[in-house]
Amino acid sequence: MPKNSLLVLAVAILAAALAVCVRLIIKNRRIPAPADSSAIGTDTAAKAEAEAASALSELEGAFKKHHLEYEQLDTGLSAQQFLDLYLAEAEKGRAEGYTPVFISTSSPANIVFMLGEYDTDELLASELPDGKALIDKYIRDAFDPELDISDPEELRDDAAVGETIKRFSSLEASPFTGRVWDVYLVKAPAAEPWKAVLYIPFGGWNNCPEPLEMAAICKYWYEKFGAAPAVITGDELEFYLPSPVPAEEAWQTAIEHFAFCEDRLFQCTNTGTLSEIEDSIKRSNIWFFWWD
Repeated sequence: MPKNSLLVLAVAILAAALAVCVRLIIKNRRIPAPADSSAIGTDTAAKAEAEAASALSELEGAFKKHHLEYEQLDTGLSAQQFLDLYLAEAEKGRAEGYTPVFISTSSPANIVFMLGEYDTDELLASELPDGKALIDKYIRDAFDPELDISDPEELRDDAAVGETIKRFSSLEASPFTGRVWDVYLVKAPAAEPWKAVLYIPFGGWNNCPEPLEMAAICKYWYEKFGAAPAVITGDELEFYLPSPVPAEEAWQTAIEHFAFCEDRLFQCTNTGTLSEIEDSIKRSNIWFFWWD
C-alpha cells in the first residue's frame, strides 16, 4: 500500500478513536446540581441570628458589669412619648432610688465598647473634683488671652434668637442617614442623677471631659439648676431641667456651656454666638451637647 494511503488510514483510525473518547467523556460527565437557594438563605439567616444573639449577650454582660437594669424601647415612639416616658420614670426613680437615662447608639457593639472604656466601681470609689472650680478652669482655658477668642463679649449678639428645646433630639432619626438608632431605657442605681455618668461613663477623648470631671460638672449643675443627665449616645449628652435657667443667670450659664463643650456653639448654633445659647436656655427645659 502506498505511503500516502497508509498515512490517510492512520489519521482516519486516530480520528475515530478520538471521537469514541469524546463520546465516552460526555456520557460519563457529571453536571453538578444547582445550589439550593433556600438552603443558602437559611444559612445566612441562621448566621445573622447567631451574631445578633451574641451581640445582645455581650450587651447584657456590659450592663450587668456597670450595675444597670435596662430594656430596649420601641424606636417608633414620638418625641413627646419619649419625653413623657422619661418624666414618668424620673418620678418613679425618685421614689425607688434610681435615675433613668436613655442610651441611643447605632448598634449594641457601640454600647459595649463605650462601657468597656471605664470601670464604674473604680469611678465610684474615686474622689470627685469640685465642679464649680473645674468649670471656672474650663472657662479660663476657653478664653485664654493667647487664643483667637479671649473674651466672652466677643461672642455676644443681643439680637440672636435661640431655639426653645422641647424634645430629646438625640433620639430622633439621623439627619444624615434618616436612620433611627436603637434606644435603651437604663436605670442607674443612684438617687443622685449626676451619678448616672459614672454608671454610664464616656468621654476622655478630644474635648469631651473624662467621666470624673463630667460627673463633677453634672453635680454642680444639678445642685444649682436641677439639671439631670437624661440621654447619652457616646458623643452626645442631653439634660432635663424642671424649669429653664433664670434670665439673670443665663449669660453666665451659656459661657459655662461653651467651656464644657465648644461644639455646642461652633456646631450647634446658627449665629455662632453665646447670646443664642443664652436665649435658648432661658426658654428650654432640655440642654443639648455634642462633641464632634
